[in-house]
Order: sequence, then structure tokens, then C-alpha cells
Amino acid sequence: MTSKRDFLAQHPLFNELYDNEMDALVAITEERDYPEGAVIAYQRDVGDSLYLVKSGLLLALSVSQEGQIVSQSKQHYMTGHFFNDRWLFTPGIHPATVKAIKPSRVLIIKGEAFLKFIEKFKISLEYLGLTPEAQQEARRSRVALPKQYAPLKLQPDELVEW
Repeated sequence: MTSKRDFLAQHPLFNELYDNEMDALVAITEERDYPEGAVIAYQRDVGDSLYLVKSGLLLALSVSQEGQIVSQSKQHYMTGHFFNDRWLFTPGIHPATVKAIKPSRVLIIKGEAFLKFIEKFKISLEYLGLTPEAQQEARRSRVALPKQYAPLKLQPDELVEW
């Protein structure tokens, strides 16, 4: 089985990071094993982490208020899949209960630890393979990169010389 570092370095979310950035990311990434039938996340709980499936198979099921499984809401997560990268920047609510349907190993990155990572390696934010939703959350977060080009506001009597 590949190491945590090798798995992260090959994953499309993080494969553009430099060695020192990857070392820091590995340090904040937790690796957990889940037996078959174990719950990784409960629907309606607060989510504040990114989950990456290193091995195994997970199933996400939405449950109605009455406790009935909503069949059209099934989602499988296999090796390499991830869910909820936007929670690296802003906590949310789990839309489904996620269970291991085979013994699984999952990498978990807590949002607050990730924000500290980005504050230290701010430029790495541009090289992450985030989903559009996560990119939007990143732009609104405290670690957003400053705009490189901002409009100049001149007073009526000011002059700009080139």
C-alpha cells in the first residue's frame, strides 16, 4: 500500500505542491481505518473536513426525516475519490450519511488546520485541484489571495506618468 505522502502527492488535488508544502500537508492529514459498516459521517452533522478515500469503498445515503433511505441520493466513493473540499474553507452540513461498505482507509484534513497550512504557503492555493465550489469558498475565506491587479482610483487633479 502506498504511503500517505505518496498518495497525496499523486492525487489531483495536491500533485502540484512542492516537497516542503507536501511535507506540511502530510503533517496535518489524519489517516483512519474503517471496518465494513462503520459510519464515517452522519447526515446533518457539521462538516469541517476534507475526506479522501485511500482504499476501500464508501457509500453515501440520504435519509428522510422519517428515517427512510432516499434511493436517488446514493453516491459511491472509491479509491481516489474525495468529498467536501469546500469544507476546508467553510464548515457545512453533511448532506448524507457516509458508511464503509468494504473495509476502508480514509485520509482526513481538518479545515482549520488546512487554513493554517494555506496561511503559511499562500501561493499553493493557486496550484490546488479544487472543485469550483471549493475555489469559490477559498476566494471568500481569510486565506484568499489578494487581487494582483486592482483598479486605480485617481483624484481629479492627479496624473499618472509611465
